[in-house]
Parts: sequence; C-alpha cells; structure tokens
Amino acid sequence: MPHFNRGLALMELRRYHEAEQEFSLGMAMDATSVPLIMGKAIAGYFQGSLEPVIISLNALSKSRTDLASPFFVRGHSYLKLGRLDEAIESFRQALPLQP
Repeated sequence: MPHFNRGLALMELRRYHEAEQEFSLGMAMDATSVPLIMGKAIAGYFQGSLEPVIISLNALSKSRTDLASPFFVRGHSYLKLGRLDEAIESFRQALPLQP
C-alpha cells in the first residue's frame, strides 16, 4: 500500500492536499479500501472540504455498518459546519460500535 503510506507521511507533515492526492491514487487501484477512503476523508477534513467528506463517509457508513470511524469523522465535519443535530446523530450512530 505505497499510496497509503505516502499519504500518512504527508499527513504527518500537514501537507493535506498532497496526502489527499496520494489516497486518491491508491483508491484508483482499490476504491473499496477503508484505510484509503478514511485517509482521504481525514485529509479533506483538515483542508476544510467538509461537504465532500460527508458524502464520502455517508457512502462508507452504508457499506460498512460495523465501523465507528466514518461516523466520528462525519460527526466532526457536521460540527465544523454548525450542523449540530446531524453531528449528534452521527456520534450516536458511532457509540454502539465503539463505546
């Protein structure tokens, strides 16, 4: 997973745009990779691209109902947008998965 590893390294350097590009390159080879999808979403979150993050995590949370992380990151994205009711609902959905 070279794109994932490069993306993580770029995130450590706070080079979020480049990290998002690396995760996207990896997703071109495996569009269902949860680590790549989450990496791209988190990079987008730090760049302030919140609506695309929410859309991506909505899709992931529908296909992987066993994961709490998409709900947590989506909840934080809603918070940044001031959409408190949606944030609370996302956090509520995450809670049973990761108490």
